Amino acid sequence: MKTLLSFALLLLNALIILGLPTTLCASEYEDFIYLNVDYLASSGTESTLPESPRSFIANPASISKSFLPIFSHSHSARHFPKESMYDPEMDQLDSDIESIILPLPIGRFGYAFSLKDELGYDYTNHPEGRFGFPPEKLEGSDTLVSYALGGFPLSLGASLRRFYYRYYVSLGRSQSGTRYPISQPQPFYSRWTKEGQTECWGILAGVPSIRASFSSLKTEVVKLIHPSGFTEPSKRKQIRLGIRLFPVRWLSSAVEVSRTLFSAGNPSAGKLDKDVRSEKSFSINISPAGFLEIGIGNWNGNRSFGVRLSLGGLIIKYSEVKDMLRKIIGKGGKLMQDLHFYGFTFIFI
Repeated sequence: MKTLLSFALLLLNALIILGLPTTLCASEYEDFIYLNVDYLASSGTESTLPESPRSFIANPASISKSFLPIFSHSHSARHFPKESMYDPEMDQLDSDIESIILPLPIGRFGYAFSLKDELGYDYTNHPEGRFGFPPEKLEGSDTLVSYALGGFPLSLGASLRRFYYRYYVSLGRSQSGTRYPISQPQPFYSRWTKEGQTECWGILAGVPSIRASFSSLKTEVVKLIHPSGFTEPSKRKQIRLGIRLFPVRWLSSAVEVSRTLFSAGNPSAGKLDKDVRSEKSFSINISPAGFLEIGIGNWNGNRSFGVRLSLGGLIIKYSEVKDMLRKIIGKGGKLMQDLHFYGFTFIFI
């Protein structure tokens, strides 16, 4: 047991050292489905948490091992308050993701999807420069199906994800500095649309005190530029590796690292751009009482916090991550860049 624990701690330290920072932006960001209350609360180490109804989004082998159907809802809270009669209170970032888990006679099935018009962000209806973000808009849809087989000490899973995004940019103002009334948002047009598909497989293995996960995904994306009609293909390959330790029953800690290879362009035309990125996440979960769990951590340089309250078959959750919004959009000022999510999970007892 001491040898196993020493090896786990050595691997944990190695994973922390391997992590490198990265910056995201709207033109490349296609992971809004990962933005949900569970993922933020666990600082991105969710694939080592099969107790989470949404963990299969990161690793299909992590579908909750329940004998009962489970439904989970996650909603992004508002980020900018109404500060004057001329500025509406806006949902600047939408990431409403639902998930359903169904136990099958053999294995488990998971389905995740975004609600209509509830994925992306919108800065087209506020005065330019009001919050330091550009007048642009990104909207999309996301669906994911997953299947897992097995349990501890070993679980295997596979998933298929399809997404579609459309990016809008403002045409500008008729008079510089003029504030539009709320009922007359400034005009904008679609600059590009993007659709893609992701295939993923994963492994989850563990004993009561140690749990490890591995997942590999391959994404193919087609980006259509408007109005030229130019098509830009791109690919993404990612490997995620994580480990979670349970030194005592009421405490656990986890770390996950990912390495992603982006490639864009047409190899036959002699144009192929490549980019390699690494990310690191770390979290600590404490359960001071059987019905309460608190999580803190660091998601690739961003502090996160989450709390979960269990009331029988109903679980209520809240989470937030610091200074994440600016990294997603790629630019912006310093006003209220945190993300806030809340949601619930219902177990059909």
